[in-house]
Amino acid sequence: QGVRLLALRFSQDSTCPAARFATLRHEFGDQVETIEIDSSKGNKYNIPKMAHSVLTVHFVESPDHPTYQARDRVLSFLKERL
Repeated sequence: QGVRLLALRFSQDSTCPAARFATLRHEFGDQVETIEIDSSKGNKYNIPKMAHSVLTVHFVESPDHPTYQARDRVLSFLKERL
């Protein structure tokens, strides 16, 4: 109780399937914030289907990119809690 979670994934990531996020939402309810970035075929940012690592390998240093925005949310999340 009182635990807040932030989880990130690419929508087509088979290593971190959508069912995992569904379980997080079911178990933690409004205590979990999830960010899912579109990696489906033809997505706006040309993120590959096999993309897995939001904050490292597939991170793009551009303010309008969803990985950059996800990183900003992670930093805000940590500042709010530390």
